[in-house]
Amino acid sequence: AWHNFSSINWYAIKPGDSIYISGGTSGQIYTETLYVMKGGIEGNQVTIKVGNDSSHHGKITLKNGIMFRAPWVTLNGAKDSSFSFSNLENIVANQNIEVQNPNDNSCIYSSAPEGTRILWIDLNGCGSPTGPQTLEGNTAGVLFRGPSIRGSEIAYNYAHDILGTGLAVSAPADTYGLSAIHHNIIERTHNDFIIGSGGLDIYNNIARNWVRPGIGHPDGFQIWAPYIRIYNNIIHDTPGTLVYIQLQSAASKGVQIFNNIMYWTETEENSAITFSTIANGVTLSDVVIANNLVYNLNKGQLSLNVQQNITPISVRNFVTKNNIFYVPTNPNNSGNFIDFRVFDYSVNDIIYDYNILAGTGSLGIGYKGISYASPEAFNAAFPQYNHNSSLKPLMVNPASFDFRLLSSDTATRNSGADLSSYCTAAYGWSQSNCPLTKDIDGISRPQGSAWDIGAYEYYSGQTVTPPVSTPINGSCSATLNQCLTGAFSDVADTSTNYLWSCLGSNGGTTASCSLPITSVTPPTPTTGDFNNDGLVNSIDLSLMITAWNTNNTIYDLNRDGRVNSLDYVNMVR
Repeated sequence: AWHNFSSINWYAIKPGDSIYISGGTSGQIYTETLYVMKGGIEGNQVTIKVGNDSSHHGKITLKNGIMFRAPWVTLNGAKDSSFSFSNLENIVANQNIEVQNPNDNSCIYSSAPEGTRILWIDLNGCGSPTGPQTLEGNTAGVLFRGPSIRGSEIAYNYAHDILGTGLAVSAPADTYGLSAIHHNIIERTHNDFIIGSGGLDIYNNIARNWVRPGIGHPDGFQIWAPYIRIYNNIIHDTPGTLVYIQLQSAASKGVQIFNNIMYWTETEENSAITFSTIANGVTLSDVVIANNLVYNLNKGQLSLNVQQNITPISVRNFVTKNNIFYVPTNPNNSGNFIDFRVFDYSVNDIIYDYNILAGTGSLGIGYKGISYASPEAFNAAFPQYNHNSSLKPLMVNPASFDFRLLSSDTATRNSGADLSSYCTAAYGWSQSNCPLTKDIDGISRPQGSAWDIGAYEYYSGQTVTPPVSTPINGSCSATLNQCLTGAFSDVADTSTNYLWSCLGSNGGTTASCSLPITSVTPPTPTTGDFNNDGLVNSIDLSLMITAWNTNNTIYDLNRDGRVNSLDYVNMVR
């Protein structure tokens, strides 16, 4: 056995070998970086995993990251190889390897990512606010950057509390399906959630809950064409644009975005899907935007644009069908929610049909330099695309983000187009292996007389009864500024009493709360609340950053003698 990573005899490793790292009986921490110097071959990889007997199967924590310098290696952190799940949230229960790296680097980096697979890993505390992650994609939970990503995979990982990008893959591509990012949870990053390049499939992920302050120019998914497929993801409360497609190749061919759920719960402006270029002479072709559900995105739903002084994009075979763009409250918007700003296309090149654009405020569609005030006005101008509607879809409970269709819905059920004609080799699919013909939950389309519009297909037997809104009365706690029931709302104190309210909901009553000032014991300080305002937020992070890489005892929360990303992780937990 080797007693540390630096003593591994990589010359002795051959294709098909497994390297076991001991987790002890109850966990093991490693402080040195693991350098992977030799891999396998296609079909016969080298595998790195936790020891499989009871004396070595505890959870492993690698404090200083992993560097891959060889292809065809699998890092598998699964606790149980037979583990199964019905809810993606459950994947964290089977992760037996945790990787951190507070030293301005990615938690996991590969310069030879061909055939590299990262599975079942808890990734956190990657990078620092002063490191190279200020350039997008330079620091991430996982960063693949090399001449080829063929056969690579990033799956079943939990990437969180990262001071850079969540997951990043970069390499040239000339076809679909070279690499996959799937079944990951990415949350609380400060930069992009996923950055990728051509040949990448991104599916069945949850990306959510950006953390301020932003580092770099954060977006949800920022992906460079060509040959991109993004489907069956849930993306919410990520910054900038939720799906941002960059066009730099002259032939930006093949972008598919379907069966995704995208929503936004904050008040600042945000957009859903944007295609943009800073390069001249770009032709965008073979695009399918289909069966997505976009909710409460208060800026733009779908747009094509170019930067200043750049020639317009030439667009060919751009299909937008069966999408729900629903903005329930946005009275101040006056622009186009659907905006094809580029001018080099004919009415046969950009097909916009069978879509719902509903809600409040502007429902404008910009097409060939003209703004149409509503879907119905667009239909009248282009009779060949006359199936668009502003009818509001009836969903189970959209306010609580249950977007399944009700049986009483008439706007979307049996109202979509059959898109199975896109399940061909030209789009990287076959009729027998095409996720476009199923909804985000795997229900086959159609279940009725025609496809449903949006990410969900209604089916017989679906539980669709909306929840009963029971009135909740607010009630006061004996603890300062806390409620037994109802949401806390602060009230200006008097000279003798602390005052606050506990808000009722669903028609319930609001309680007025009071405690004498002399009777209240000062609250215990909250870890990470450096300015003592009762909240742990971006202000506290800014204070911590001023002491980054020092031994300041105020901000060194884990008392290891250095203020770094590990203290940041302690702060946000």
